Amino acid sequence: MTIAGFVLGIGHYTRYRPGLVWIFTTITLVLAVVVFEVTIGFDELDYQLYVAKNNPERISEFHDHSITEALDRTTKDPVIKKYLEGFFYPADPIALRAELKREIQIKLSYDSWPSWFIVPEELEYQEKRQWLFGQYDLFISKRSNSRRMPIALYCKALLSEYSADINVLGQKEVLRFYSDYPYERSREIWYRLYSKFGESPESLEAR
Repeated sequence: MTIAGFVLGIGHYTRYRPGLVWIFTTITLVLAVVVFEVTIGFDELDYQLYVAKNNPERISEFHDHSITEALDRTTKDPVIKKYLEGFFYPADPIALRAELKREIQIKLSYDSWPSWFIVPEELEYQEKRQWLFGQYDLFISKRSNSRRMPIALYCKALLSEYSADINVLGQKEVLRFYSDYPYERSREIWYRLYSKFGESPESLEAR
């Protein structure tokens, strides 16, 4: 609104001569861009867009979720029941549930769900993980010199570490993630954070 008012004022002053109006409009827009870059910065805008709102610790897919309802729905589904019967799963409901949970635990250790499991939206964490990696990589590739780079690398490394706690799943039928132990898959990210941003608070995790 301020810029529009300024342009109209200039137009009135120059009696709306096209050449002068366009010159003043261009100068005003350039000044607005310069002021934005100096006071806020496009790298900060990208950080808010790609990283800040995508902190893995605040993503619902990586919070605790019960699988009880999904497992109940799966075992009651006629198509799934027929499929399981064809592979000689236990007929006893308690034994069947225990066997299915063991198979889920095995599959989750490889970061996937069994093909027979009806996965609800809130448990589709694999797709969310890949989407988040894409968001972090957009910022990292565009803003490699940004002061926010350590945070972006930290978020990416932390997300890479997230693993399903298969013991909790077996005991409580709850999908829970932990990041207590380093994995080979995230070593390169941690190394980049430590070697290039060793003075940042985030690099403490990389040590």
